[in-house]
Amino acid sequence: MKYKKYLEKIMTALNEYKEAVDGIVVRCKAEEKKNSEFLAAMKGKYTNEYIQEKQKEWNESRNYAQCIEKEREGRKKVATFYLDLMKEQIDEYFQAPVKSEIANKIMAIKATGLQLSDMEFSLLQQQATSYMERRLLNELAENRDTQGNFDVRAEVELPDIERVYQAYNDMKNNVNVGFDWYCGDNMELKKYIGYDPEDYVQAGNISHAINCFKANNRSYTVFDTVMDKANAILPKNKTKMALSARDVDLINAILPDYEKYPDSTKRQAVEIAKSSPEIAALLMLDNRYSEVVNDAIEKD
Repeated sequence: MKYKKYLEKIMTALNEYKEAVDGIVVRCKAEEKKNSEFLAAMKGKYTNEYIQEKQKEWNESRNYAQCIEKEREGRKKVATFYLDLMKEQIDEYFQAPVKSEIANKIMAIKATGLQLSDMEFSLLQQQATSYMERRLLNELAENRDTQGNFDVRAEVELPDIERVYQAYNDMKNNVNVGFDWYCGDNMELKKYIGYDPEDYVQAGNISHAINCFKANNRSYTVFDTVMDKANAILPKNKTKMALSARDVDLINAILPDYEKYPDSTKRQAVEIAKSSPEIAALLMLDNRYSEVVNDAIEKD
């Protein structure tokens, strides 16, 4: 899963927005200062009533609420795009199908009451590469335990699905608070973002917003840690991390013209990857093809 890459994109959009708002703060304060100096220069020359009337008549030269919204809109859309991609990958991770071979074996074992040895169960575990396959094996492990066999439940490690989704939602909420409620380091622009001082929820959001741009914010670090742990559990995420010499020979055999025609060979690699998940997995580990293949598979 590409949650780290997506989180980086989200943080970039967030901090671009903060920089833009901070720039608006500078312009707004400069304009307010200029008006204050103008009013101060009137003292002694005009009555207090007239000066107060001028203060009431004064308006900013631009609509700062619209300026903030304009800066927010595009960057929040970018962040939301990557948040949605992240959610889709998490859903796919937990919703990966159960292979019929595994399902049939588990059903046969339960139906017949077959007593597996620890080695047999261990081999069955190695075949389980999706969350639900491991979940089914976890149930089988519990059955073995109730029947007086060796307790292997601890060996059937499962990603914590509840914690993953909770961490994602907390992180997403933090991102949205940053976009919706940041109005300057000292809340200088709060009157331009619809802030109601009588609303305690808004008061909490607006004071928290400044913390939403920090990479070490707890919601971001917890999400990263939880996802790292989940991503490391399933066997399919731990298998091949580098190409063997045999893998390289195979890639060179099916894509022999890279040195002469790199661009067309990359396009050919994409087509091959789309038709063969096994070859795609190898190509994603090859520096020559990893980027184009990854991008193509992501779009599909």
